[in-house]
Amino acid sequence: MTKGISIHIGLNSIDPNHYGTNGQLRGCENDAKDMEKLAVKNGFSPKVLLTGEATSQRVLSELIIAARELQPGDILFLTYSGHGSQLKDNTGDEEDGYDETWCLFDRMLLDDELYNVFSKFAMGVRVIMLSDSCHSGTVAREVLINGKKVLVYEESNVYRCLDPGLAEQVNQNFSYLYTGIKYGIPRGIKNEIGAGVLLLSGCQDNQLSQDGMKNGVFTENLLSVWKNGTFRGNYKKLFTEISRKMPLSQSPNYYYVGTPNPSFESQQAFSIENYKEIDNGREIVAESNRNITWTVDIDEKIWCKLNDTEMRNYLKNMVIDPMVDGYQNFRTLSNQIIFTTRGGEISGGISCDSHGCDVHVGGSIRF
Repeated sequence: MTKGISIHIGLNSIDPNHYGTNGQLRGCENDAKDMEKLAVKNGFSPKVLLTGEATSQRVLSELIIAARELQPGDILFLTYSGHGSQLKDNTGDEEDGYDETWCLFDRMLLDDELYNVFSKFAMGVRVIMLSDSCHSGTVAREVLINGKKVLVYEESNVYRCLDPGLAEQVNQNFSYLYTGIKYGIPRGIKNEIGAGVLLLSGCQDNQLSQDGMKNGVFTENLLSVWKNGTFRGNYKKLFTEISRKMPLSQSPNYYYVGTPNPSFESQQAFSIENYKEIDNGREIVAESNRNITWTVDIDEKIWCKLNDTEMRNYLKNMVIDPMVDGYQNFRTLSNQIIFTTRGGEISGGISCDSHGCDVHVGGSIRF
């Protein structure tokens, strides 16, 4: 059975002893809890880390456990809601000169650390990651109260980002910590990732992600599109629908790293099963040693009454890879084709010209 593990991180505050502020937010813990509900509904085994629980050691530990447990074809669903920030890159491996970070409770988690953990996942594991955070300073405005200028955070404009000045101060105060982390990670680790890692984030690197009264704006719109599970579509469609709902000042980002896996990007969003839906059939992608049962519904108006032998022979002729085993079971019903196969690749349609009709399954099936 395909396995799904999910980890949901939400921080409404951070440790002022490290950051110089508690960075109070409102909706991050709610985001994590709502993402947990989404994950459970889709069959994932979840782990939730809220505020003080979301330390760098705990987060990295849970990711390492997932890396050990997940096999090719399995999936990790990882979500983060909290402050985002940047640290100046002191190793020269970042094009923009900065490392993007998550502000975990005790310290910042560098993007290099995430890439390093992702490199430990087996080839063929899928990772879908949502990050409702940003990498810029908090927006504030000056107002006059009793003739004095006072900084007031607007209720509608609280952003999930650590002030750049504070981030620089943190980097100076704990330079030994972050420098040690950077030099302890192999250079070019991003190119060593065998898993497929897809990131949907709340904004672009030069934008801010808004917090809300209940959820972050990005998470709120994701939940709106998801509609409690009635959404049907792949990750790109999900991303497009979310983007349409976002304010002009905040454009979500779609970013993929690791080994290319087009089927992963095209499958039903948040599905544990390793397949993707297509127009007239179903494409299933799995390890070659797994037995897969595939069912295709065909309109009764174009159903052709071929017997089992005729249908079996036709399907065998569609196997592209002759090195792989054939069929273990096959049967037909009134308006369905149901068969179990192992290995190989099947593509094309089922032609029934001798019976005066033409049935096309469409797409392809790879094992």
